[in-house]
Amino acid sequence: MIRALFVDDDPDLRTVTRLALQLDSDFAVETAESAHAALALLRKRNTPFDLILLGATTRDMDQAMVEAVRWLPACRTTPIVFLSRRIGESDRAQYRAMGAAGVIAVPYDPTKLACAIAALLHAAQE
Repeated sequence: MIRALFVDDDPDLRTVTRLALQLDSDFAVETAESAHAALALLRKRNTPFDLILLGATTRDMDQAMVEAVRWLPACRTTPIVFLSRRIGESDRAQYRAMGAAGVIAVPYDPTKLACAIAALLHAAQE
């Protein structure tokens, strides 16, 4: 079971993403509406997440958020994947420079989201 946290300020995208991943029985998904809410959840959680998904268009989501996540002992090696409309090569390089395992283009096919994430996680482990 992959325990994932999805952070985005768009409630519809949070719902669609959670449901899309839960179509795959290997995912259990929690959501947060902001970086502040996500950090609070990460700090109080006893069991770390296996994956953190960040909506790149979240207003308060930036390099500082990634750094804040990495400061938490339970999250230092947790893979971070961005969901973004910006997916050019320079954008991907910026995500990698931030320490992200990868980026998935938005809009995405909900029936293929779990497979796309699994492929990124597999590639990040190599």
